[in-house]
Amino acid sequence: MTEKEQDPAVKGERFGRAGLLWLIGSLLILALIWPAWSAVTGFLNTRLVMQRVERGGMSGDEAIKQLGGPERALSRLRTYLRMPAWLAPYRRTVPDVLRDLGKPAVDTLIQALSDRDGNVRGEAARALGVIAPDAQGAIQILIRNLQDTHPEARAGAAAALGRFGPAARDALPALIVLLNESGMRHLSIPALLEIGPDRRAVPGLVEALGDETGAYRACAAMALGKIGPEAKEAVPALTRIAAGDPDVGVRQRAAEALGQICPADKGAPGKTGGEGQK
Repeated sequence: MTEKEQDPAVKGERFGRAGLLWLIGSLLILALIWPAWSAVTGFLNTRLVMQRVERGGMSGDEAIKQLGGPERALSRLRTYLRMPAWLAPYRRTVPDVLRDLGKPAVDTLIQALSDRDGNVRGEAARALGVIAPDAQGAIQILIRNLQDTHPEARAGAAAALGRFGPAARDALPALIVLLNESGMRHLSIPALLEIGPDRRAVPGLVEALGDETGAYRACAAMALGKIGPEAKEAVPALTRIAAGDPDVGVRQRAAEALGQICPADKGAPGKTGGEGQK
């Protein structure tokens, strides 16, 4: 070893350079690792929050706060929806939290209508019906989802279309098809009532008057009443229901529907009372 190499100043300079290189290398490694580490911890936090929401231990508003506020929460929830089910088992809860984010979440919810999980498709539809019943870009996808093989996706689509009201009239043919399937009738009748059924729905609604559930019989009667005089073929069935249904509410709705379909005869059931007062 030379005299120069043994000089403490030279040794200090050499160790100083080595330390600087080590520090620079460590910072470079940290810069490469940190984004991935941040993404992993963010995902794990999102998963934990979604678990608590699904189990009823946290509201949507609280979840948004835990996820870092509206903007950050939206970003994290989008990422969570892209994950496979085995890694993100609480995906079906995401639309509920997105609903609480309001309008900024509309595009994400529309995308979720085509999610691989039928439960997510159904919940996304329901959320859209609540926060964006004017989202025209969703209507055609919701109509398509009425034919979905997953029952929750069909139910969510029908519920959302009902909230869209008359703007969703393009959905009437598909809803009428469901009306003619007894197992799907409970999905279509409320939606038809809100959208405003037309005469094409009359045969299916008449059949629905015989449904075993009183609420659906009442909805069918109300829908027929909204159609008005064009639903005259329903008069015999409505007359029978108005006179003899075991549910007083159903009888009342049927009588009201008869008054709307045959306005000239609206007072017929009570004419005797009116005549007696002359």
